[in-house]
Amino acid sequence: MNYFNRFCVVGIARSFVLQSLGDGATDSPIYIVFFVLSIAAIIAASYFLGGINFAIIISKKKFGTDIRDFGSGNAGMTNMMRTFGKKAGIITFAGDIGKTVIACLLGYLLLGRLGAFVSGLFCMVGHMFPAMYKFKGGKGVACALATILMTDIGNPFMYHIPLVLIITLTVFAVVYLVSKYISLSAIMSILIYPMVLYIFENVSISTISEAEMAIKEPTVAFYLIDFAYYVIISLLMTTLVIFMHRANIGRLYRGEESKTYLGKKKSVPLYEQQQEQTTAKSENAQTVKKKNGKNKRK
Repeated sequence: MNYFNRFCVVGIARSFVLQSLGDGATDSPIYIVFFVLSIAAIIAASYFLGGINFAIIISKKKFGTDIRDFGSGNAGMTNMMRTFGKKAGIITFAGDIGKTVIACLLGYLLLGRLGAFVSGLFCMVGHMFPAMYKFKGGKGVACALATILMTDIGNPFMYHIPLVLIITLTVFAVVYLVSKYISLSAIMSILIYPMVLYIFENVSISTISEAEMAIKEPTVAFYLIDFAYYVIISLLMTTLVIFMHRANIGRLYRGEESKTYLGKKKSVPLYEQQQEQTTAKSENAQTVKKKNGKNKRK
């Protein structure tokens, strides 16, 4: 296994500690302290990054209002797109992807692929329940997407090809093309994620040779150790996203969920419609006042 693969699975910091401690490193108190502190650092940093909510920041800085007061009340890409237009939605999506990528890179640096999974999970938690915004954030779909991407390309036994992501996105696209419901597409794609991950991780294990197993090469050894954690974290991610979509599930059941037509000609965003309505009401009120003033003079 080359150094890049070792970085992906083990992590730079963990590799350094293991090499410094030598044989029996994983049983050393120093390694245990390093591991616990690394997990704590990853959780704290990722939660903070996740709490940087671009939907709230953009809506307040550019439009002088809070996205959570509009539409579904969700501080995410879809509500931003419906309320402030496609540009605001795309910028929000890019920001959410970017912060998750940074969080996952920190995870890779410290603990390899396991660290990236933990980073992605807690970046989602920070995005959904940001302390700085009274624990009311987004639904974590973009963060989940970025986490799947970053952990997928870190699998050296699948040649760093994001096959799990490709399948997940394919399900999303098919469901959207049929239904036009972004919420349903997100729910269905995240539901299959743990199963697809489990299948491909097992395929990855089957590619490991007996010789690699025998010499206990660190990349192989830690992949086998961390495998169960990958699946557990994927299940937690799915549970969180489904939980955050509970209101959408209710609306879908009642037939009240709004459809989103991404390819359609540009429509007037909700915020602009409300602004136009407010302006029209103000103009009408002024017109009425002027008429009343003229009548009094007569």
